[in-house]
Amino acid sequence: MPPLFSAEPPTVSTTPLPGAVAKGTDPEIVGEEKAVLTPAPNVPPPIQRRHATKVVVNLEVREVVKRLADGVAKSDYLMADKERSIRGIIKGQSGEMTVNGVKYNGVMPPVMLTDEQIAHVLTFVRNAWGNTGDMVTVEEVQRVHAESVKQ
Repeated sequence: MPPLFSAEPPTVSTTPLPGAVAKGTDPEIVGEEKAVLTPAPNVPPPIQRRHATKVVVNLEVREVVKRLADGVAKSDYLMADKERSIRGIIKGQSGEMTVNGVKYNGVMPPVMLTDEQIAHVLTFVRNAWGNTGDMVTVEEVQRVHAESVKQ
């Protein structure tokens, strides 16, 4: 039985097979080669609906987005405690909270941002959508970040 692996490189035969003709030299083959695209087999046509499904979905998405956006517009919760806002981005938040008189009970996972990015985002949010607040500094975020690691 021959070995499965050999240290010798494989040999390649350069002699043509019997009856083989080099490409483009057969005098009986004349014409052009063309590639023809054909539709893929068993592919269903795109779905076309003639009812209001899209409108209902769009309205539901808009309603959820509006509800979430209401939580940051003129937000008493956001503006009341700067450190809590920083900690919420670093560690995430869950459980019931009341924002502008509306109760929310969900989960916000931690956001993977640098301390500088957190400072920029919170400074922006605290001064947009009707909010007016002071700047969040990188040093404040670093301090809260260090305290959060200890907890």
